[in-house]
Amino acid sequence: MKRAVATTSLFLLTAAPVYAQTQPAPPPAPAQRPAAPADPKPADATVEAVTVSGARQQVETSIDRRSYSVANDLQARTGTIADVLRNVPSVQVDVNGGVTLRGDGNVTILVDGRPSVQFTRENLAQALQTLPAEQVDRIEVITNPSAEFRADGSAGIINLVMKKARGAGKTGSIRSNVDSNGNYDVSLSHGFNSDKLSVADSLSFRQNRLELDGIYARELAAGGTSDNILTGRAEPIGVNGRIGVDYDLSPVTRLSSSLGLFYQAGEQTFNDAYEQRNAAGTRVAAFDRDSVQEITGRNGQLDFTLRNKWADNHTLTLNAAYSDNTGINRRIEVLTRELPAGAPSATLVVRNNNNLRSALTGDYAKPLESGVQLKAGFIVEEIDSLIEHRGAAGTTAALTPDPALSDNFSDVELHSNVYLTLQKKFGNLTALGGVRAETVNIDLDRLTADVQYEQDYRRLYPTLHLSYSLGEGKTLVASYSKRVSRPIPMDLDPRPYSVNPNAIIQGNPFLVPQDTDSYEVVFEKRKGPAFTLLTGYYRETNNAFSNTLTDLGNGVLLQSRANLGYQSSTGIEWTTGNRLSPKLNYNLSINAYETKISGGPGVVITGDSSAFTSFGRANLTWQATPKDLWQFNVFANGKQLLPQGYVEPSLSGNIGYRRTVTDKVSLMVVVRDPFDSLKNTVVIETPAGRETRTQRSNNRVVSVGFVWNFAGRPQNTGFDFGGGGNPGSGAIP
Repeated sequence: MKRAVATTSLFLLTAAPVYAQTQPAPPPAPAQRPAAPADPKPADATVEAVTVSGARQQVETSIDRRSYSVANDLQARTGTIADVLRNVPSVQVDVNGGVTLRGDGNVTILVDGRPSVQFTRENLAQALQTLPAEQVDRIEVITNPSAEFRADGSAGIINLVMKKARGAGKTGSIRSNVDSNGNYDVSLSHGFNSDKLSVADSLSFRQNRLELDGIYARELAAGGTSDNILTGRAEPIGVNGRIGVDYDLSPVTRLSSSLGLFYQAGEQTFNDAYEQRNAAGTRVAAFDRDSVQEITGRNGQLDFTLRNKWADNHTLTLNAAYSDNTGINRRIEVLTRELPAGAPSATLVVRNNNNLRSALTGDYAKPLESGVQLKAGFIVEEIDSLIEHRGAAGTTAALTPDPALSDNFSDVELHSNVYLTLQKKFGNLTALGGVRAETVNIDLDRLTADVQYEQDYRRLYPTLHLSYSLGEGKTLVASYSKRVSRPIPMDLDPRPYSVNPNAIIQGNPFLVPQDTDSYEVVFEKRKGPAFTLLTGYYRETNNAFSNTLTDLGNGVLLQSRANLGYQSSTGIEWTTGNRLSPKLNYNLSINAYETKISGGPGVVITGDSSAFTSFGRANLTWQATPKDLWQFNVFANGKQLLPQGYVEPSLSGNIGYRRTVTDKVSLMVVVRDPFDSLKNTVVIETPAGRETRTQRSNNRVVSVGFVWNFAGRPQNTGFDFGGGGNPGSGAIP
């Protein structure tokens, strides 16, 4: 059986919602299982806009999640998924595409309730900054999932719900954007619906031009300093296609299938200028490095779903899924040493990542006579990964294969899950309890060195959600869930991988999963278009993952992964919104929390062991005229504590304008990061010294785009970021 793939690329990437009605019971279809098809197909929506009669609420809540509509967000019309996520409460996205949920980066991202090969942790930053967001209808943020969801992702789940082909006959649209950095994209969406058959397909092409400037400044505890000035440029292209088909075999049975394909390729160039000085300030080392990196990634995912629906809340769904992900990273670099002087040397490093995943899932839901809603299911999944290293070294004129740069690492995992949840309403109280049982078998093999490692474990993940209606639009929800985050193959691969002459990355085959216990209490108040959500939360994590840095001497740092020991977060989140006038709406989100960190055996924690931080979002929408709409948003991230250092605060925002030309054509202009303030600064503190890493990219961008609905009903040209609307409109299917 061939091994899993797991990485695609390391591009230098950089790259408003409103709110709704509480739906206490039953909970929406779980985000990690095949989404149930909507019955019946509404006749008043299109593939692009999902237009509904009445004002759709922009934030919807249920007993276990919050759903933010982004279908009318200008960032979704012209930007990437990373641009949209920056406007979503609880979510942070840094300049490199790293995503966190309330400060925790162990996030699971799903597409239509199912894992996607495009959003594995190895590919996540790249995918967020490459894939266009225009196909996303809404984003579900699930910080305390019930047992219906797989337990993966200690921070929780972000589910990207894509737009569906709905409505009678044909629907379709074309979108295109171009920006001041020379980036451009074009996409085509099409849909067809009849009494029994529904087909939705899309195809998009995106060209990115990314520039990165970085400064790594180091102060050594033994005396002396060093600087590494990095400049880089990348021009990746991405092609993304998807087709989905639903066919009703009978009034109660539906057969569905979808195929998604993604390809990306590109070349990126780097230059490193390094200089090291002793305690007296005398230069003792200096070099210049030029590198060219060719990156190719391709992945595909195919699934089949059979769903039988006898009545509302009485369904059986079976799903079979297969995915194949391949990433090739080929880097050649030339190193010229100025001090001490030396002849230029050349190195070729190739890393191939292959990942195969096959899964069979079953889900059953039935209302019992006692008023209890029962849900049960299973999943059997095999993940087969292989990481191949190849390399050569020599002069710029001749390279010779180097056995020291060659290695193969295999990771085969078998996951078996079963779950059960029961939900019942007792007057104003709704209770949802459940448990998921899991068995995992992991076989690791460093094939070249003939060294094997093994990890097997069995675990239970209980969950409990309680929702109490206080009347007059007020609801109180309390919840608990146990979650897990597992190492990815790159985290486990013990083969040292040179990023540059001063940085080496090495995995740890003894890394074990981290476990998180999560508690939340939410108070929700709604009155007309006004809403307030106040959340208190506490998370504690054992065997927490951490990047550890070790000074190998001569200015070389080794980065590895370790189980930190213990980490906890205690915080509060406030989200609110309202209409200031019939044409002016706002929403605001503020999150503040304290993080505490303590090290385990062999893990050195430096600096503060606890820190207080905060981040927030503010969005304002102004419908100046029936055809002219403006959007303004700003987001700020506070200082974030790391086991060895911290991340400095950052601030940025966006300005957007849309002009409705006709009922089928609209034009958009978006200015991202208008003050060019978005950057990522990480301070690393170790016993060997202190290093400050600052990275900036070409984030300030003016984007111009258009949308043409060439078939079907025209999309809704209005934005309703004020919430309100008819109760249940736009409810989660």
